[in-house]
Amino acid sequence: MNKYICWIFALICLVTNGQAQNKVGTTSAAFLNIPGGARSVGVGGAFAAIGDDAMSVFGNVAGISLMHRSEVSFNMADWFAGSNLNHWVGILTFGNHTFGLSMKQLDYGDEMVTTVAEPEGTGEKWSAQDQALGLSYATHLTDRFSIGGTIKYISAQIYHETAHTIAVDLGLLFISDYKNLRIGMHISNFGLDSHLDGKDLLQAADVDEVYSGNNENISAKLTTDDWPLPLLFCVGLGADIVDRNWIKWQIAVDALHPNNNNIYLRAGTEFSFLNDLLFLRCGHSAMFKENAEEGFSLGAGLRYRISQLKFGFDYSLTDFGCLGNIPQFGISLGL
Repeated sequence: MNKYICWIFALICLVTNGQAQNKVGTTSAAFLNIPGGARSVGVGGAFAAIGDDAMSVFGNVAGISLMHRSEVSFNMADWFAGSNLNHWVGILTFGNHTFGLSMKQLDYGDEMVTTVAEPEGTGEKWSAQDQALGLSYATHLTDRFSIGGTIKYISAQIYHETAHTIAVDLGLLFISDYKNLRIGMHISNFGLDSHLDGKDLLQAADVDEVYSGNNENISAKLTTDDWPLPLLFCVGLGADIVDRNWIKWQIAVDALHPNNNNIYLRAGTEFSFLNDLLFLRCGHSAMFKENAEEGFSLGAGLRYRISQLKFGFDYSLTDFGCLGNIPQFGISLGL
């Protein structure tokens, strides 16, 4: 167990150093830290310690080691300003080894291209999209300690410009024998900086405006700044307050330290009834977070087994203040 404690200490030191080199509000790809899955959102995103389904790859990847069957899961939400937020996950279990393939996508849709000369539109449309493709692996090191990791390819596209980079997530999960107390820890989006590049950055330039007669249309390329990813360090606690066949009640709280905001908390609770058939959830995703619109979340879920198949349906609703309420829907199939 001492070597596990050393690993945790090393990860904390790594994140602490990274935090010292970053400023608030100076990161790209902010969509990476949006909680994944209607169940996670229903408990306010406090999923680092209690996540045990396919969508755990977005909260604490070590949680997928608790899965006993393969599963595919899809989650969708109508996000802000006509955009769409989607999560897809496929999980394969092989004994003590669990593999996952995931995608997180924020699609901003299409809009008409307008110019000063053609304010009604040129007939062309532009689009924007953020996307992260991940390959995950998790396993049990002991009967109570799990570890997992995800390597992600992250891309951003707006009109003709794109940005690409690679990042990793690391997760740890420990389960005690007291009320199933769980301690989860994860680092998300530890990777390389990214910058936009594309054909619209090619411009005609006059490199020597003092003299006439030279070529005034030499091809030049503008460069954009590099921006770091939204590095996030999280420690979570979860426990079963009540654990009976007909009713279960668990609570969870996560403490988050991002490099693009202040330290804040996520907290939530989940009730399950009739031997994990029906679920009710509530939580808050931005406690003590400065200048945050998101607030309380409510959620519900249903798990139903037909022969060897297990179907899951989840729904959540989050209050974003002046931005309105955002619903999310999730569907899963266990094989």
